[in-house]
Amino acid sequence: MKVVIAYDISDDQRRNKVSQLLSSYGYRYQLSVFYIPNITRTELSRLVSRLRKLINKHQDRVRVYIVDKLEWVEGYIYEPWESFRVF
Repeated sequence: MKVVIAYDISDDQRRNKVSQLLSSYGYRYQLSVFYIPNITRTELSRLVSRLRKLINKHQDRVRVYIVDKLEWVEGYIYEPWESFRVF
């Protein structure tokens, strides 16, 4: 499946660790947005577990969007995300 992960992390050290982890899985689109083009549900579950250990759930936000059926219209994302998880 294809996944987009976006985050808002207040602490530089935590943010750098999350960035390094996500870089090992996919490609950076923006400073706090990564695209993972090929990941299984099992791998995604492991990644989410690792992310939960790195962040402060009271201060940080991470969103995981499954985008297998992503549509493009005139260069912009058209369809809403198929599903998403917020933690």
